Amino acid sequence: MGRPGPVAEQWCPGRAWHATLAELRGLVPRVVEEVLEEGVASRESAPGIDVGLTAGTLVGMVVVGPLEWRTFPAGRSIDDVRAAFSPLLRGRITGGGGP
Repeated sequence: MGRPGPVAEQWCPGRAWHATLAELRGLVPRVVEEVLEEGVASRESAPGIDVGLTAGTLVGMVVVGPLEWRTFPAGRSIDDVRAAFSPLLRGRITGGGGP
């Protein structure tokens, strides 16, 4: 097995990309955290969610889901990917009350 790619570098301390990815990894979820915090404050998001963990989970889902789709295609279209993501986002973020 070869050396891990840039996404895998996040979980490999001491590798060439690790410091850069660690910095970027902190920035991207922070944007999502801000949106979630606004949603909780306005009651559009489920109360009591762990904003930090939820942001990291959403970023992971958005990064790894498409990588899975592109790396291990099983005849799924991009519409299939959207169809899988949409209910997850609506159900978890809105507490299940959204359309």
